[in-house]
Amino acid sequence: MSQLDLHMTVEELPTPIYITDVEAFSQNIITFRDELRNEYGNVRIGYSLKTNYHEPFLKEVLRLGEMAEVVSPMERNKAMAYGFTESDIIYNGVIPDAYTKLQTAERGGIANFDNVDELKEAVSMTAGHFLPVDVGVRLNFDMHTGVVSRFGVDVENNEEMSWLLDQKAHPYLRIKKLHCHYSGARELHQFRRRVATMARFARMFGADTIDIGGNMFGVLSPEFDMQYKCVVPSLSEYAHAIGSEMKKQFPDESVRLIVEGGTPFVTNAMHLLTKITNVKTIRGKQYVTVDCRNEDVGWTCRYKEPVVQSLCAGEESLSTIFGSECTETDIIRRSYFGPVARGGLLLLRDIGAYSSNLVNNFIKFGCVLFVDKSLLINQEVIEAH
Repeated sequence: MSQLDLHMTVEELPTPIYITDVEAFSQNIITFRDELRNEYGNVRIGYSLKTNYHEPFLKEVLRLGEMAEVVSPMERNKAMAYGFTESDIIYNGVIPDAYTKLQTAERGGIANFDNVDELKEAVSMTAGHFLPVDVGVRLNFDMHTGVVSRFGVDVENNEEMSWLLDQKAHPYLRIKKLHCHYSGARELHQFRRRVATMARFARMFGADTIDIGGNMFGVLSPEFDMQYKCVVPSLSEYAHAIGSEMKKQFPDESVRLIVEGGTPFVTNAMHLLTKITNVKTIRGKQYVTVDCRNEDVGWTCRYKEPVVQSLCAGEESLSTIFGSECTETDIIRRSYFGPVARGGLLLLRDIGAYSSNLVNNFIKFGCVLFVDKSLLINQEVIEAH
C-alpha cells in the first residue's frame, strides 16, 4: 500500500484516499490504558490486527509497549515483520496451527486455543518436554444476549471441561491463560459480566492471566452514535467498569488482565476522501456516484450509514450515494442530505475499523493510498466537523 508524504491541501489529494490520524489512534489507546490502570494496575492491551493493518498504527502499538492480537499465521508473520516479538503476540483464532501457537507460547507469547481437538494436537507435540508450556484456552459461556457464539470451549460441556482441568491429560501443557470474546455484547454491564465470569474460571484453573477480548464501541461522532439503540459508552466508562470489577475480583492484582481492542482505538483515526463523479436524477430521485466503492469504506456500509462530511459548495439536497462499482449493490449511503456537485469532495468519516484491510480488486483496483492528517496544510477542514 502506498503512503503519500508530501504536504498538500485536501483539495490537491488524489482520490480515493484514506486520511489517517495516528495521533488520535495513539491517544485513544493511552486514554483507555491509563484510566484502566488507575483502576487495576496489572493490565496490558492487545491490539486486534484484523481490525486495521495500517503499518503506522501497528508501529504505534509497538512504541506504546502493547501487544498484537492475531488470528492467523499471516497476521502473526505481519506483526513480527513490523517488529513485534513472539512475547508481544496474542495468538487466537480457529485456523489450525497448533505448532506455531505452541511456539508462540514457548517463547513468552500467549496462545489461546479455540477447541479441545487442537489442544490435543499440541499435547502430542509436547511429549518428552522437560518443562511444561503455559497455554490458554478460549471459553464460551452464556452472555444472555440471545446469541450463541460458535467460538471457544462450551463451559457446560462436562467432558471437555473435565479434560481441560485434568493436568494428567496434558502433562506438559498447563492451562494458565483464559480468553473470551463476544460480538454484540458491548454494554458496560456485559463487560462487568465477562470479568466476573472469567475470574471464577481463573480460580478454577489457577490461571495467571484472563483476556476478556474486545468489541467495545469506538469513539463515534454524534451522527453515528445516534444510530445505536443503546447508550454508547466512552473509553473512560469502559475502563472504569472493567478495571473496578477486576479489582473487586482480585484486590491484590495477582492475575494479569488483557483487554483486546481494534474498533475502540482506530474508528475515528481513519477517514476516506472521495470525489463525486456524477449527479443524476431518475424519476424524481437523486443519485450520486463517487470514485470509491463500499468495499473501500468497509463494514460501516454493511451495518450502518457512514457519516458523510461534504466539502462541496451549493444547496443541500437528498441523495443516495453509490460507489463506482458496476453493480446495483454498491451503495455507500442510502439517504444523505447535504450539498453535492460533480467534481466535489466528500469525506466519509470514522471508518477505521474493518475498512482498508478488506480492500479487494473486484472490477477496479481498491483504494490503496494513505496520507496522515498531520501532513495536510489545511487539516482544519477535517477537524471542523
